[in-house]
Amino acid sequence: MLMAHQGLQQAPRTARLAASRRFAAYVIEAFRAPPETGGGHIAFD
Repeated sequence: MLMAHQGLQQAPRTARLAASRRFAAYVIEAFRAPPETGGGHIAFD
């Protein structure tokens, strides 16, 4: 997706690193669990 049509390969190294860090942050954020709301959890006794 990011490398489509060699977009990042043409960019300066600092821009590629910044884009890589932003993408990693977005991916990590996407897979974070939402905070516990206090209900609906399953108790294993």
